[in-house]
Amino acid sequence: MTEQFNPRIAEAQSLDVAATAAQGILDALGGFDEPEKAPVQTAEEPDDGQPQDDEAPEVIEAEASDSEETVTTDEPDDVPALEAPNGWSKEAKEAFKTWPREAQAEMVRRSTEQEQLTSRQSQEATERRKIADAELQAATQERQYFATQLNGFVQGLAQMVQQNQTSLDTLASEAERTGDWNPYFMAKHKLEQSQQAHAQAVQQGQLLKTQQMQQEIQMNARALETSIPAWKDGEVAKKELSEVREFIVSQGIPRERVYGVPGQSAGIYQAPLLVMARDAMLYRRQIDAIKAQKPLVTKKVDGKPPVQKPGVASSKAQLEGREKAVLTNRQRTTAKAKHGAANLNATADRFKALGLG
Repeated sequence: MTEQFNPRIAEAQSLDVAATAAQGILDALGGFDEPEKAPVQTAEEPDDGQPQDDEAPEVIEAEASDSEETVTTDEPDDVPALEAPNGWSKEAKEAFKTWPREAQAEMVRRSTEQEQLTSRQSQEATERRKIADAELQAATQERQYFATQLNGFVQGLAQMVQQNQTSLDTLASEAERTGDWNPYFMAKHKLEQSQQAHAQAVQQGQLLKTQQMQQEIQMNARALETSIPAWKDGEVAKKELSEVREFIVSQGIPRERVYGVPGQSAGIYQAPLLVMARDAMLYRRQIDAIKAQKPLVTKKVDGKPPVQKPGVASSKAQLEGREKAVLTNRQRTTAKAKHGAANLNATADRFKALGLG
């Protein structure tokens, strides 16, 4: 039985032969593996949470690390600029702007610490000075009280010495009469003890007076520094104080009263008096300086130009307009006057015509 020819079967066979030949060529060139296709997720098949591509997590992690490095390394653009410490010169402040930010921050920190330290030391010094002033004031009051009591004690010792001296004179006459000198010598020893105690009390009183005077001078010196800050400089204070004292002497005050006498008086040291004298001296100097200035002589000039009144100067057109307005007003006034005169004349003529004129 003869097999019949089928064209479809022949075409399929030829395609198989061509595919086999093509695969042989690819194998000869080194092979080619078609990548496996990832299964397609459907709505019915839930995702198991695993990434579809093995390389995807590494890429995401790399991008995340890059972004983190960018955030941590880059400085924000809105960071305020640091200012140079106070008290620096203009050139130093300009140079400060060129420093790295770390150096600027370190310098600002050190300057701030130094300012805080200086402020704290100044406050502590002020507090110590207040305490010292209070203690000095208390000591002054105590010395004043003790000096007052000592003055009374000295006066009592003086009276005792005088009484002992009188008693000694009486005992001397009695001893010459009786020949018993023991009471006399006892009274003499008592007199010597009272005289010695009186001398020591007088010396102690003078010492207290000197200490009290020194304390008052110190307190007034501090008051002068507060009233006249320039006198905190010792050289300036010494120079101006000498000038003030000479000014006081020039006003008729005795020099001994102004400068004092060593061992007797301290002169004028009270702060209020010296401040007033200094103000008077400076005022007198200003007056003398004004008087010494030559007066300003102004030369009289003939034919002075007219004085322009305050305000904006008028232009030529404005002046002509004003003159024209004045002439127009005058013409109107003259016309009204003539019209009124004509009316009066006409009225008078009517009165005459009626025999009333």
